[in-house]
Amino acid sequence: MNDNCKIKKIDFIEELYTKDICSVAIYIAKLGNIKFLFVEFEKGNDIGTIGIKEAEKIIKGFDYATKNKYPIITYVLSGGIRVQEGFKAVVQIINVISAINKHNEQGLLYISVVRKPTFGGTSIGIVALADIIVFEDDAIFGFAGRKIIENTYKENIKEIRTSKFWDECGFADIVTNKKNLANILEQILTIHGYNNEKQKL
Repeated sequence: MNDNCKIKKIDFIEELYTKDICSVAIYIAKLGNIKFLFVEFEKGNDIGTIGIKEAEKIIKGFDYATKNKYPIITYVLSGGIRVQEGFKAVVQIINVISAINKHNEQGLLYISVVRKPTFGGTSIGIVALADIIVFEDDAIFGFAGRKIIENTYKENIKEIRTSKFWDECGFADIVTNKKNLANILEQILTIHGYNNEKQKL
């Protein structure tokens, strides 16, 4: 997030630490006095794609949040599932979905923030399962790229991957710019009854 963002990373979860290069970082963070689990996809590592290690880390993160009653915010930028790692990487997304569902079953809030670009299995297995989906106004989102769609159907299509499109079709709950993002996230957490005791009221 940008330097002016109000999100403060306050604690690195030791059990999720790895020396291996990973496109996902997970922290306990704060907005105002509200603590939450923050899952940040990093563009520099394979365009934020999810491989076996990333999926395992996300699963452990959701399990940690479920155990400790934390809401979760994922800050997503991803090229999708890292298919070059084989079938195991693809199957892991099922385990990610299971971990998300367990968090949801406890009545805990999950917010996903979509950035530019977010594609492939990440769009289905991470973003679409959130309780509230927030788009940055310059986000590009979809399962496949425009060229792939056009080559498949042999016709030109209008741009359907923008935040404007997903807002108009009702998939995006909120569209905002980066400047207002932190304030909006804090308001959502507050409305849903979270406080600085890391428990849901």
